[in-house]
Amino acid sequence: MWLALKRKNLIGGLPEAAHGALQRRHMMNVIRNERIRQQGLNVIGICERLGVTPTLLKGGAAMFEAPPEELGKRFMWDLDFLLPADAIETVADAMKAEGYKLTEEPNDDWVYTYPAMRRKGDVSDVELHHRVGQQRSLLSAATALRDSRPLPSEHRLHVLSPTHRVWHNIFHSQVQDQGHTLGLIRPRQLVDLEQICRNHGNDIDWPTLERMMRKSGLEGVLTARLHQAQQLLGLPWPLAKQPGLTARMRHRHAISLLSSPRTMALTQSLRALTAPFKKHHIDLIYGCGIRNPVNLAFARLRHARVIASRHRGKLLDRLLVKRRANT
Repeated sequence: MWLALKRKNLIGGLPEAAHGALQRRHMMNVIRNERIRQQGLNVIGICERLGVTPTLLKGGAAMFEAPPEELGKRFMWDLDFLLPADAIETVADAMKAEGYKLTEEPNDDWVYTYPAMRRKGDVSDVELHHRVGQQRSLLSAATALRDSRPLPSEHRLHVLSPTHRVWHNIFHSQVQDQGHTLGLIRPRQLVDLEQICRNHGNDIDWPTLERMMRKSGLEGVLTARLHQAQQLLGLPWPLAKQPGLTARMRHRHAISLLSSPRTMALTQSLRALTAPFKKHHIDLIYGCGIRNPVNLAFARLRHARVIASRHRGKLLDRLLVKRRANT
């Protein structure tokens, strides 16, 4: 917000209290992101010594390609690197030798990423991924790594291709984090999507992206999310086909949800309850496929028994933890 107001020459019109608060928050985030960036450079250096080229995902990619004056634009939770599966353990062991320790207990996310790690004094976790999100068959890591592009830097560092960055952004926020199903806008990821499209629009292969989404049954997710970016952030419409009634209705539902704290709270609780049973996540764990409802149902029952056994007597506490993390 501070950078947007500054860019539009509106800082002078802010009340004094708001001016000071926004400026302080922005400067704090600049300092925080600089420390996270140094963490990233440390991990990149470890990979270089091992002959591994890491590919930055999500916010890390946005932060490393942002100009210095926009370093504080985005709040970062962690750094995500995509690596070849056979390099994960080697890189993780080298990181542990430099003081990194696991920050979480075993969980189902380990099927697509190594457990989060952090050194003492660091401000964010680092995750080493061997899959592009919680999915098995939609976009392989091998394809994503093959099509990745070097980031202008003195280090060996790649980011996903613009087409795959759009795909991953939409899959992560709308499918993996259930934004499409539950009507959650996810503004941070929406701004990322808008920036990718504006900065790399000429390099995004929209017909290929549409085919990927259609093949995966996610064509409506793509249209709805782009319509949301068009309505809220002024993104020029990139597809040949204009958004239909379904996309417009989903956007109106998401906006109405924001005006009802009680309904939003119920939605967040529903997300925490259903997150372990998303079909792509279940397929990733059990290899049951995503198109056979009978196989999915049996796999979900199997997973429910695993969760009940793992958190015996603490299911409610576990749900409350997930609910707070999702808010």
